[in-house]
Amino acid sequence: MGFMPVLPDPAESFLSKGKESARQGLGAGGERLKGALNLRSRGISEYKTLKQKYPQAFDGMSAQETTFKRLQRGYNWEFILPDWEGIEGKLVGLYCQDISFGEYNISQIEISKYGIFKRGYAGFLEIQSIKTTFLCPIPDLVSVYLGLWKSKIMKHGLYFPKSVYSKTGNINLLDRTGQKSKEYVIEGMFPKTFPSHSLSYKNEGVETFDVEFHVDNVELKGS
Repeated sequence: MGFMPVLPDPAESFLSKGKESARQGLGAGGERLKGALNLRSRGISEYKTLKQKYPQAFDGMSAQETTFKRLQRGYNWEFILPDWEGIEGKLVGLYCQDISFGEYNISQIEISKYGIFKRGYAGFLEIQSIKTTFLCPIPDLVSVYLGLWKSKIMKHGLYFPKSVYSKTGNINLLDRTGQKSKEYVIEGMFPKTFPSHSLSYKNEGVETFDVEFHVDNVELKGS
């Protein structure tokens, strides 16, 4: 592991300022000293709580370094797709290299007049599609999997219940030990775009293709 920066301790700074002010007879110095001691006490208590809850994250590092270590990394995640026609969705998800998703957002603000002023009110909520980039394996398991899903949509999409082709998936965020730290449940999911190919002799890169999924809801299950 590379160099971990040591974060400044605000309690030490407040403590030294409090002592100096107290020596000068200033009342504010005593208050700063009291605040510094309270801050240090809360910090030690939080450190002990985290150490008991996540012992695997504490490997002899200081409290400051461990706090930095517990930040979520953007590369520790997995995309769990539903199974289709005997193809395991989790295996297909291993070829997903990039993913972008979000929860419901306010799509518009309704404005009304309030005397000479204006007031904004929350309007409709909208949720964005899940945008992904997949590597193209040999044999192309990803295209076969999505092709089966597409056939189900084309056959049943307009005239059958949506549950026939919309499924539930998961996006799991992992910590540095590989343990799940958060789980996003993706409800009402089905692909709305399918693999398209752009080939060239100009480079020797791995072929990828973008796939976009419609979703009805994204719900955070735990943290």
